[in-house]
Amino acid sequence: MIRPNVFNSQNSMSVLKALIIAASLVIISSGCLHTRKIDTVDITAPGWNVLRGAAVWSASSGSGETAGELFAAVHENGDFIIMFGKTPLPIVSALRTGEVWRIEFGSNEEVLRGRGTPPERIAWFRLGAALCGRRLPEQWSFTRLGGGKWRLRNEDTGETVEGYLSS
Repeated sequence: MIRPNVFNSQNSMSVLKALIIAASLVIISSGCLHTRKIDTVDITAPGWNVLRGAAVWSASSGSGETAGELFAAVHENGDFIIMFGKTPLPIVSALRTGEVWRIEFGSNEEVLRGRGTPPERIAWFRLGAALCGRRLPEQWSFTRLGGGKWRLRNEDTGETVEGYLSS
């Protein structure tokens, strides 16, 4: 899948247009396998908060860390788009709109999708929920550290995503 470079643009309007195109590509490529079609997501519509920053992800206690750029678009209704990567390579893209969710690892290497509540074990869905102000499952904690910094941690596995986001 070809993805626009949304992280290094200087023009915020170009970034928004690129993100709308990227979200549309994710949606178009998702198909309908046992899920309803995901509608086009317009993150310039009212109710969306677009954030950019960086994060460090550790899959478990004692595992290596992966640093990258982070993009998050969260809607007041609980919908979200999370993109984490190192330009020009995507590492993970997670999307939840309505009752439909989708996550893609790498360049379309592994894609999971479904309806209802996304899998609890996947940190990127928990990050989207936390940024939307949703309650997290018991094993997950989300701590605001000040200055736009935060930490998401799975207390059972040690998986951690720590970073910062700003408008």
